[in-house]
Amino acid sequence: MAKFVLAGKADCPYFAKAELLADYLQKNLPNFRIHKITQHPDDWELWLQNTCEKNGWKHTRSPIVWRELVDRGGKGLLLGGFNEFMEHAQHYYFNTSNMMTDLMLKIGEENLKTHIEIQKEEDELRSLIKPLEVWITSASARSCYSLLPMLASGEIFGMAQDISIHLLDSSDCEDTLQALVLEAEDLAFTLLRSVTMHTVSEETFLRADVIIVLDDVPLQENQSVEDSVSLLADRCKEYGDLIERNACGGVKIVVAGDTFVNLKALLIMSHAPSCPKHNVIAAATLLEWEAKAQLAKKLKVNAAVVKDVIVWGNISGVNFLDLHFAKVYHYDSAIWGPPSYSRPLLEMIYDSKWLQNELLPQWTSRKEHRRGMTAAYSTATVLRYWYQGSPAGEIVSLGVISEGQYGIPEDIVFSMPVKFQDGRWEVLSDMAISDEMKEKLLEAATELIQERNIALRSPEESEPLPEPEQASDTQENIFPNQQEAGLALTEGSGIPTHSSSFLPVSQGSALITSQVHETQDDGIKPVQNASVLLTQKESALPDQETALSVEQESPFPAQSQSALPIQQEDALQPDQDGGQPARQESNIPVKEESKQSIDQDNELRS
Repeated sequence: MAKFVLAGKADCPYFAKAELLADYLQKNLPNFRIHKITQHPDDWELWLQNTCEKNGWKHTRSPIVWRELVDRGGKGLLLGGFNEFMEHAQHYYFNTSNMMTDLMLKIGEENLKTHIEIQKEEDELRSLIKPLEVWITSASARSCYSLLPMLASGEIFGMAQDISIHLLDSSDCEDTLQALVLEAEDLAFTLLRSVTMHTVSEETFLRADVIIVLDDVPLQENQSVEDSVSLLADRCKEYGDLIERNACGGVKIVVAGDTFVNLKALLIMSHAPSCPKHNVIAAATLLEWEAKAQLAKKLKVNAAVVKDVIVWGNISGVNFLDLHFAKVYHYDSAIWGPPSYSRPLLEMIYDSKWLQNELLPQWTSRKEHRRGMTAAYSTATVLRYWYQGSPAGEIVSLGVISEGQYGIPEDIVFSMPVKFQDGRWEVLSDMAISDEMKEKLLEAATELIQERNIALRSPEESEPLPEPEQASDTQENIFPNQQEAGLALTEGSGIPTHSSSFLPVSQGSALITSQVHETQDDGIKPVQNASVLLTQKESALPDQETALSVEQESPFPAQSQSALPIQQEDALQPDQDGGQPARQESNIPVKEESKQSIDQDNELRS
């Protein structure tokens, strides 16, 4: 069987004449087959060049004709152009074409119009099956190996949604990314259209629909907290700028990892202003699941029946485990009910010593055994909830932008209880919490404000964080009752933890909290504007330390060594007798003025 390929510019008159002859031969000869390829005139030169380089041919005009040796295999055999095809048809099939020039030109114009219409139809069909563009940063992380199959299986985005996965990392991780690409292709998922690897460039996050941020900046032995935060801030600024330029308007961003999770989400929001703040979230489900597993082990049940455990605060710092709303389903006891029947978890655990002394250390120690599988599944679950909704009536812990719920300061990313519905999340803001718990939430907020302050501060303004011992001494003198409301377990409120914090905040935060906010019966309210608070907080601890050091060295009373600014001549001075302050209007001492007034009164009496 003779199979020929005829290719040319869509408006080429010689292509039109050769096409008419090829159609006639295919209709009248049983073993003659023709395959036609048309290219837009603007694309023809590049297409012809690539085709000739691929096959080792030399041809420069339209059309081009070659024969495919399908029966024997191998590459195609170049026949030539228009003249060579006409000679071949005359010699082998005793046939040729007598089409006139005017008709050739007219058919060429019609071919071009037809080609454009067909291309539009193909583009429309391609847009209907547009794959979801998913980008993963730091794709060499261990959790990415487990995350890829979950993304491509259809469980997260639906069984009718094709996806394309883009793996982003540094050039040093090229071998790891290449292995990931090969393994993902070997899985042959039906919905997986492509897997590509990238380094940061001007086209990073191009047309991104979903971005999963796995970047971590762990503390090194010779690296300070400020250096780590500064490095993280530079990276998030780079990501934010690229998202602002290249990503889709409704891009959804999930931030995961082990370090500065809340801060990363906040910085990406700051540097991608056109991206809605509700489209950037921080995954806290990993901590929630680890707590559920520990509680289920104590109750000797499956962890899946433990619900509504809440993680408040900084996901990778000062956070607070709240069991006040936790429930247990299908618990084997004397009382049985339908599948929807649940019992309060705290009523099922009678070992109060275990809650106070063992739960928290066991919970925080579980992170030492992470190998990426649970981190991947928790991230995938958050995405599935976002696209398909969370289980009805179930509470999910999620780091989201604060809008003042529960008295938490605004414009920080804070882990709190939410629910997912119709492609959106909503904070459950009607839950009752105690005053003790409000203090703990404020402590976590203080650490987040401190992290934000360091990240957004210019290098010239950077100052070292206060040492925990110095902050502890100051806090002990000024706030003697603060420690009593610290880490101890309070009834019905939950369990706080500082174990995963990367900043010395256990004592220093208490001092900064007192300067930034005040606790009232109706909640925690900021004292001043946020921009002013950050400025005061930067200078609060050094001033206290200076005041304390002067007080220890000076023989004068502590009151004389006030940290207040020096009063000027026109400032208000307190009366010596403790009365209302009086303004100094001259250099005459106040005591002499008082003596003259007394003499005048005596003369009047006499």
